Formats: sequence, C-alpha cells, structure tokens
Amino acid sequence: MRVTLARRLGLVVAAGFGLGGFSVGLSEALHLGDIPSVGLVAAAAAASWWMGFRVARPLESQVELLFGAASEVGVATPEGAGLTDAVHTVEQLARYVRISREALRHQRSLQAAIIEASPFGVILTDSDGRILACSSSVRLHLAVLPEPMGRLLTEAIPFPPLHQLLSRSLLRPQGELVEATASSGRFELLLRASFLPETDGAMLVIADITGLHRAERARSDFVANVSHELRTPITSVRGYAETLLSDHEQLDPMHVEMLETIERNAKRMSELVDGLLYLSRIEASADEELPRERVDLASVCQEVLVFHQDEADHKDIQMDLEGDVSVEALINREAFIHILGNLVQNAIKYTPAGGRVRVRVREEPEWGVVDVDDNGKGIAPGQQSRVFERFYRVDKGRSRAEGGTGLGLAIVKHLCRVTGAEVSLRSLPGRGSTFTVKFERP
Repeated sequence: MRVTLARRLGLVVAAGFGLGGFSVGLSEALHLGDIPSVGLVAAAAAASWWMGFRVARPLESQVELLFGAASEVGVATPEGAGLTDAVHTVEQLARYVRISREALRHQRSLQAAIIEASPFGVILTDSDGRILACSSSVRLHLAVLPEPMGRLLTEAIPFPPLHQLLSRSLLRPQGELVEATASSGRFELLLRASFLPETDGAMLVIADITGLHRAERARSDFVANVSHELRTPITSVRGYAETLLSDHEQLDPMHVEMLETIERNAKRMSELVDGLLYLSRIEASADEELPRERVDLASVCQEVLVFHQDEADHKDIQMDLEGDVSVEALINREAFIHILGNLVQNAIKYTPAGGRVRVRVREEPEWGVVDVDDNGKGIAPGQQSRVFERFYRVDKGRSRAEGGTGLGLAIVKHLCRVTGAEVSLRSLPGRGSTFTVKFERP
C-alpha cells in the first residue's frame, strides 16, 4: 500500500517534535510525580505527528500539481515520487523553460532577420492593429515614429491608404489578399495585406513601383498616340468599303467578297482602336476615382441585358436576371454599364448556342454584388490569373472568329479600380465561369 507524501513528512516532523517532547516530558516528570513520564512522551509524539501532517498536506497538493505540469511537457516522474523526486523535477522543468526561452528567442531573431532582409517594407500587426514587427525599409517610403513597436498603426505611420488596407484585411479572415496603389511623395507604392490566423492580425507589404509606374505611363501614352493616328485612315478604309458595297449588284461576286473582307477587318480594327483609346483615358484618370452616385443595381442590370438581347437571341442563349431587386450601391453609372456590358458580352461570346447567361444581384454586409454566370466551356486554373490582361485570349482562334479585341476584361479591371469596385473570377473547365463585381454600399 502506497504511503503518501504527507504521511511521510508527517512522520519526519513528528519524530522531530517527538524527541523534543520526550525531553520536555522527562523533565516535567521529575517535578510532577503524579504524571507518568511515558504518557507525556506519547502525548507529545501524537501532537507532533498531527502538526506535521497539517503542514505537509498542502505541500503534497502543490507537489502533485508540479508532477502534472511536468508530464504535460514530457518530463517523466516515477510512480510514488517523493520530495527528492520533486526537487529533481523542478530542476528539469527549469531546464525545459530555459531551452524553450532560447528557442523562442532564436525564432524571433530569425523572424526579425527575414523581415529585415525583405526588399519590401513589411509590417505585422495584431487584431487591434498594434505593430508587432516593422522592417526598416518602411521608412524609405513612409513617415514612421522612432519607436513604432506596440503602437497602433494609425499612430505610428500616418498614411491613410495603409490604414484602410489594414481594416479591409481584418474583415476577411479567409486569408484573401487585399491590395491597393497609393502615392507617397515622389513614390508610387503597391500596398498588399493579408490576414494572419496565427495572430488574428495582418501582414502588410509595401512595394515601390515608381519605375514600373513610369514605364506603364510611357507605354500607355505611346499606345494612345498610335491609336489616335490610326483612327483616321481606318475610318477612311471602312467608309470606302461600305460605299462600294452599297452598290454590290453591279459588282463582280469576287469583288464583293473582297470588299466584305476589307469592311469586316476595318470594323474590327476600328473597335480595337476605340478600345485602346478608351482604356488610355481610364488609365490617365487612374489617380482619381470617378464620381459615384447611389444607384439601384437591378434596374441598371436590366437595362444592360435589354441592350444585349439581340446578341443572345442570335445564338439562342437564354438570359435571366435574378436575386434581390432593391440592392443599392455607390457606382459611376456610365462605368458600371461598361463593366457589366463587357462581362455579359463576353459570356454570350463564349457560351455555346442554346446555353444560358445569368446575372444575379445580391448584397453582402458592406457590398452590393453582381454575378455574371454562364455555362460555357470555362477557363483552366492556369489561365485565370491572366484573363484581365490586355490582348490575352483563352482561345485565340475562337476569339478572332468572334471578332473580339482582347481588351474587354482589361477595361473591366481598370474601370473597377477607378470606381472603388472589385472584380474576381471563379471558373471550372467544362462547367462555365462566374465573374463577380463588388460595389461599396452607401
């Protein structure tokens, strides 16, 4: 039968007290002849044992807690461990804590080194927006307080676009990447943020894209100038071809076919030039958002569907408007008509005859949402990240046959950027595609 630690300690203390009691009892027996000395010794020993038990019992519970904590971190304790084992266990726990602190210190040093070595500015925050880490490269582009650690981002770095990005990322615990562009003095910055489930905070990345921005502006200006110069001769070619075809009864069939080819390609070139000029105008105003107003989404969606009804009827495609009919959002009406028109036209173009195109209006806590859904051939995962690039075509041969310019989705992306909207794509090959556009709610 196991003897508990309290009982062991009780016997030890009782023995100590008992020896003292024996001497006291013997002394008293010499003066009090009517009380036997053996009785005094027994009484003293019993009292001493009881006092030792009362002292040792709380100690036993603390030692049991110690052994439990040790087992949780992998420090073994023998069955029936006593006070000596408890001391050994404390030493092992102290060693474990020391090793753990060293590992944590090493991990933090490694994390700080990685953040500091990054060519981009990196900021880590907690769920309250307090800075946990901040690389020195952030100071190259933004004003930062001398001691930013532990401070709120809004206090340590007075840059509103960064504050807005942090707020948006903390509202998206699914880990979606949020990005924006902003100017800071002579720098053009790309800001990215993503939610960190480990800290319930966010990681902010700041990249200097000044050189890329200048190159993009130069390219855009060149394209705009060339497109403007091409517009007049293309219009002339198209006009002459249409004039000659108006009297096609008097022309040779072969000449009619040639003129129709000229007229068809001149029309396509004209659409391409118009698209490039429109895209250049959007890019020129990219630094300022277009004015927005409170608009009912369903009514504008219905207007766009009516406009493209003839194209759908030509391919026997059914078009439907579904969802909430009273969702309002802050939009630029002209830009929204272009955005939705390009998405609907794209869906009709890549949906086979007899298919379906559905526009669905719905609402989220902070967004008015429009989904354009089709049951076409879909887009492979490897191509989805590129469909918003200008001139990129998933199926080049089919796009040329359909007369596409390859600019529709690029225009959608840029219009969303200058109107504060967001566009995304979900698609499965063989099952169709869904383009989603989100607009801020009033």
